[in-house]
Amino acid sequence: MKPAPTESSGCGSNGFLKQIVEKQRPGVALDYGMGEGRNAIYLASLGWQVWGFDPADAGVALVQKRAKELGLTFAHCRRSRQRIRFRQGTV
Repeated sequence: MKPAPTESSGCGSNGFLKQIVEKQRPGVALDYGMGEGRNAIYLASLGWQVWGFDPADAGVALVQKRAKELGLTFAHCRRSRQRIRFRQGTV
C-alpha cells in the first residue's frame, strides 16, 4: 500500500470521505465527476480499485499524471460522455 497523499501535495481527500473509509476494507469505488481526482487518488493509495469519470479532458489528464507520479493505477479514468460497459453483476 502506498502512503496516502496529503493536502500539501495537492492530492489529499476531503475529511468526510476519510471518515467513511477509515474502518473499511479496500474495495471498489466509483468517483463520478472526480475533477482533479483528490478523492480518487486518496482511495487508490489505500488499495481501493477506483473507477474515475469526469467530462473534462484536462481533469482526467491531471488525475492520470498525478496517479502515475505516485505509482498508482485506476481501473478506468475516462471522460463521462464515453460509454463504459460494466460486467453484469459487478455494479
